[in-house]
Amino acid sequence: MAFTTRTRTLASLAFVACGLTLVMLQVYMSSFVAQTAATSTASVTTKEATVVISGLRQKSHTSAVAVEAKEMIMLLPTEKTLEKTSLGTSSSSANTNPSSNTSSPAANTTATRKSGSVFHGVEHAKKTEDSTRQELLTEFQISTTPDPNVPTLAYFHRSFYSGFRNQGMVFSGFVMYAAAHNFTQILLPTIRWKDLFGTNKLVDHEKLFDVLHWNSFNAGLPRFVTFDPVAHQQYHVKKGWLIDNPEVNATQPYAHGRYQRMTNQYKQYTKKLQNQYTQYTKKPSLGLPKLNSADQAMMRGAFKPHPDLQKHIDGLHGGSEDSYMALHARIEPDMQKHPVCRDLKVIKLQTIFDSMQAEFPEPPASKLFIAVNRPMLEKEVADPKIDNEIAAENLAVLNRASMEGLWGGKVTVFEAGMPSVETTKFAAFPGISGSIVDYFLAVGATVFFGTSISSFSTDLIAARFYRGNSANYHYLPSGLEMATMPNSTIPPRFHC
Repeated sequence: MAFTTRTRTLASLAFVACGLTLVMLQVYMSSFVAQTAATSTASVTTKEATVVISGLRQKSHTSAVAVEAKEMIMLLPTEKTLEKTSLGTSSSSANTNPSSNTSSPAANTTATRKSGSVFHGVEHAKKTEDSTRQELLTEFQISTTPDPNVPTLAYFHRSFYSGFRNQGMVFSGFVMYAAAHNFTQILLPTIRWKDLFGTNKLVDHEKLFDVLHWNSFNAGLPRFVTFDPVAHQQYHVKKGWLIDNPEVNATQPYAHGRYQRMTNQYKQYTKKLQNQYTQYTKKPSLGLPKLNSADQAMMRGAFKPHPDLQKHIDGLHGGSEDSYMALHARIEPDMQKHPVCRDLKVIKLQTIFDSMQAEFPEPPASKLFIAVNRPMLEKEVADPKIDNEIAAENLAVLNRASMEGLWGGKVTVFEAGMPSVETTKFAAFPGISGSIVDYFLAVGATVFFGTSISSFSTDLIAARFYRGNSANYHYLPSGLEMATMPNSTIPPRFHC
């Protein structure tokens, strides 16, 4: 009897071992097939890309372009993030019944088959991710390949600086200059933004904005192109200009764009438009002012955040169908101290709230996004050496609105900016990315409230105006005032 029992036990163990071996073999073979397919797909894609690209670029700069392209897609989800999303964040999740999914034939199978299904799902997701990365890399390489027979314009200074929209004015002025002087290519590595209020480091344009989308507008805008050591031999990506007085002498690439000059030129352009429109209203025979086509293209949608940053922005307001208001509350301590345009300033947040609720007894939307530099306010109030009663009051009003809402609790208040990117991939440059989040959140709002003495507010209103949204208001000491008048053909200009 003992022998028989022992034999049966050994047989059972052998059967289990055989079964486990078959399962492991199946998993291994599936993995091998998936990896082989992925490698095959990648090689085919690379081969096809090489054929296309070889006719567009000189062989010597292929590696440089590839490096910049990888920088452009560095913010895509990583494999670890993908695995965490697919497999769950704790071991206990493996024992939890998955939600019903009619597309999954393994929904009611054994735990072993569920594990296999998850495994194959991860492999498929990785393969899809790799394919997406390769497609983006190829598309970026093709889209940004310079034509060596066409002159390229490079930004003269090492980078932009100051606040986001002040940098934006310089960027717009530079692009408008390029278009006006028939430059169809802009050297991408020379366009860098400063992470003001964050790390103060310089950030490459392609890490913040959608270059592929921009280049799809190449009929009306200069195209961003990558560095070519032959076509751009008078410039070095790391060393800078290799020629004396490049603004005069450089042709490979051409150089333009001193920061203050670009700022002044853009302000002169907007002031000229406003003066021409004023003259037109008095004497229509003079005709409407002529708008710069490059400026319009940027305002109407060519200038977009990096796709991952745009996805983050969309998540903050709940989706494209959600209606919300936006307020640029320029009440931070630095605005209190700013010496110009004091007669137009409103430096108390409660005063702004009161004017909004007086103009709209019933709220236009159920949510209000407030663009404000909360960290600056909190730092000012927390400093024992500083006695700033207005900052303390503004912070208290902001906190109360965030907790209790406005319009008697009918409107939920939310913020974004730097704190919103702290747990994202953009935390490496929170100042500039936080400002971009605030800007584009406000662009998409149903109603916008801003100040005429801020370039951030002014540029926002211009972008909204060119996208067909005229529900824009300035808050003034006397209350709200329409910023974009009915039948106007141009947005208001910067007043300070």
